[in-house]
Amino acid sequence: NSKNNKIKFAANLLANAEKLTEKSKIILPLLNIWQILSRDLLLSKMNQNDKIINIAEREKISLISQKYPINKILAQQKQIEQTKIMLMANVNPRLALENLLFKF
Repeated sequence: NSKNNKIKFAANLLANAEKLTEKSKIILPLLNIWQILSRDLLLSKMNQNDKIINIAEREKISLISQKYPINKILAQQKQIEQTKIMLMANVNPRLALENLLFKF
């Protein structure tokens, strides 16, 4: 089931990190990548393909963007940013990541 897979993903990602600061250092770059991908989805949705960063994946991004309304993509961007803020406020990284994944 999807929720179990999301929990396993979060657990596997953070399994080797011992301290909360190490966990945050693992998650923040991942969130930055997701934020860029989300931005590319939004740009594709708005027919701004020349501004997409992930040029090599432009076709896949276009296909994925067709599946989601703009408000869903914008909500994803906001959720990613909120997760980054929570991590900066020393919220438990695993809980922050799991919370984000459940919203996707």
